[in-house]
Amino acid sequence: MDITTQYISDDNGNIVSAIIPIEVYKQLLKYIGNSDKNLESLPKWHIQVLKERLENYESGKEELTDLDGLLID
Repeated sequence: MDITTQYISDDNGNIVSAIIPIEVYKQLLKYIGNSDKNLESLPKWHIQVLKERLENYESGKEELTDLDGLLID
């Protein structure tokens, strides 16, 4: 499956959106399902870690890793 991603940047060159093929999106929806229900099944410590990482990202203390960087042969 082709997972070529297109990115949309703001006026400062920051990536603000990503466009993925619809088939990839559909597969992600199947995998993710109801995200609220998934969160309820996580241990409280894991939810706390996720919240901290999101806060760090939003404050600029942590950067995201590009998916292509994670998919190493």
